[in-house]
Amino acid sequence: MEKNDKNERRLLDYVNLKTILYHFDDKIENWIKENPGTTLTTPMVLQIITSNFATLKLKLQEHLDKFVPFVENPNDVPFFRQLLRTLITASKNCS
Repeated sequence: MEKNDKNERRLLDYVNLKTILYHFDDKIENWIKENPGTTLTTPMVLQIITSNFATLKLKLQEHLDKFVPFVENPNDVPFFRQLLRTLITASKNCS
């Protein structure tokens, strides 16, 4: 598979994410214009998303039934082991 083919496939994978962002950004911007001076709260944003979810048009993704299994690189194990030890030690010292 050529590099361009991989890039095009990857861009297609992000189509739905881009669609979601634009769809709800427009809805939130419209709400802000209709309610000047009001600060949006988390429940308000959730209500905007819930009430506008039905109008969201997502692209059906292909090959969701196929996946590449994750295979851990054995050379990375010592790095992540040390990273976890460092994080645990740091969090214990903060307590």
